[in-house]
Amino acid sequence: MAGSLFQKINNLRQFDNFGQLLLERLFCRRTKVQVYRFGKFEAIVDHRAADAGSIVGCIAGDMYKRFLSRVRIPARAAIADLGANVGGFSLLLLSQGYDIAKLLCVEMNPRTYERLRFNVRNNFAIDAAVINAAVCADERVIECDFGPGSTGDNIYGDIDKADTRYRRSVQGRTLDALIDEHLGDGIIDLCKIDIEGAESEVLLSGKPAIDALTRCRYLFMEMHRQADYQPMLRVLAEHGLRPIADEGKVDCGVHLFENQKLTSTSSAAS
Repeated sequence: MAGSLFQKINNLRQFDNFGQLLLERLFCRRTKVQVYRFGKFEAIVDHRAADAGSIVGCIAGDMYKRFLSRVRIPARAAIADLGANVGGFSLLLLSQGYDIAKLLCVEMNPRTYERLRFNVRNNFAIDAAVINAAVCADERVIECDFGPGSTGDNIYGDIDKADTRYRRSVQGRTLDALIDEHLGDGIIDLCKIDIEGAESEVLLSGKPAIDALTRCRYLFMEMHRQADYQPMLRVLAEHGLRPIADEGKVDCGVHLFENQKLTSTSSAAS
């Protein structure tokens, strides 16, 4: 417990308004919404939800940051953040100085989506596409009992038990439909997929709805627990994507994949 508390405090130190954040969490527990400042950027976090897992985890933690030294993308990049929560991954890239020309953020929980939209619109000087939808294998309507927001929200209804739950319908969209509609048919320089178990449905459905993966230079994907990851790895390899970190070992957790054909072209161009 002490180690966990120390880590939380240490993570807060990564933000410019560390003192304010710490004092409010210690002495103003009824304050649920806070603003986290880092450099010239600001993001809202609702502690009734799991927003801190997105903002603090991405900005202060190494969930994605540890891989960024392996990523070489050209200027004016096109980024897809599928399963965006409140925007931690996209804001991480912004804070690290990535030149983002096109951005697609997709979040399924309607409440989380509202905070995502604020965080993106408040920080990006581009007309980013911020979409309330669920990424799945086909176009369908999905009904879920939503809580205030969790990093574990998923299309199967296995959502954290929380008060203030409400039932809503959300549009299920394929990966291809989302990317083609909002980023066009060009190269996606970096795609992040964290869709809480639906990645196996998207990859293994056998439906032609993931062709956009062949246009991804790099793919961050959080793989959720499976008995065997090889079927998904084979599909990714068929689309040109192979793991380049963790010595190619893939299990439960975040992994980085590279399309070497596209990245070699990018390196030659730069």
